[in-house]
Amino acid sequence: MTLADYVYSIIDYARDSSDEARGKVEGFTKTDDESSPDYYDKLQVFFQNNPDEKFKGIKEGDPRIWGKLLLRVFEPTQELFQKLKAVSPFAGKTLVHVDYGHRFVKGINFEDLERKIHEKIKQQDYRTLDGDDYLVALDASDSDLQRMVDGAEVVWLYSGRLGQKCPRRVDGSPRE
Repeated sequence: MTLADYVYSIIDYARDSSDEARGKVEGFTKTDDESSPDYYDKLQVFFQNNPDEKFKGIKEGDPRIWGKLLLRVFEPTQELFQKLKAVSPFAGKTLVHVDYGHRFVKGINFEDLERKIHEKIKQQDYRTLDGDDYLVALDASDSDLQRMVDGAEVVWLYSGRLGQKCPRRVDGSPRE
C-alpha cells in the first residue's frame, strides 16, 4: 500500500462519500506497516483522531478539515497534492500555509505578499502569534496582489498552544 493508493482512496471518498469508499480509506488507516513513510503515518493519525468528524468534513467541504488534510500531502508529492486539492473546496486556488510558530514562511521571503497576508489575517480579527496556523486560499488568476489578498479566504487550522481548541481574536479572547 503506497501513499498514492492512500491519497487516491481519499479522492474517491471525496467524490462519492459512500460507505464502500470510506471503508477503503479506513483500511489504509488501520494498516500497521513499519516501512510506511512518515507522510503515510501523518494521514493515518489524521483519520484515527475523530474519524467521523474528518469524513463528515471531507464530504461537506469543511475548509478546516480539508486544510489540515492537504497539509499532510503537500510535502511528499506535488502531483498527489494537486489531485487531492482538485476535489477540495480549494480547487483552483493558490494555498499559503501560515505558521506563526515557525515563522511565516520557511526559507523564502515573499515581502509584500507576506505583509499583506499578515494584515488580512489581523483584519479578520485572528491572533497572529503563539503558534497559530492558518491556510490562506488566494485566487491567483488576479494579477493585482492587493485584490488577490483582499479576496482571500483565511482558514484557522490549529494553535500550537496546548489546550487551545478554537481560534482567538487579536486581543487573545476565544472566537468560538
